[in-house]
Amino acid sequence: MNVAMRVALALMLVAVAVVSALVAWGPLHNLFADYQDSEPSTYLLFGLPFVAVSIACLVASVFVIRRR
Repeated sequence: MNVAMRVALALMLVAVAVVSALVAWGPLHNLFADYQDSEPSTYLLFGLPFVAVSIACLVASVFVIRRR
């Protein structure tokens, strides 16, 4: 895989990570709100998988860029 393809793949992974983090912010910001209409575990259940996807994409993008 040449350098241009690795950079393009890394940028796509970073874009997925950013979008996933923004989606995760929706449920997770309710943990700190004054009014909560559900249990905190509900917000964690819907928010943490997106955080995991975001972290996995960022780690994968680092591995793609650093590969020789």
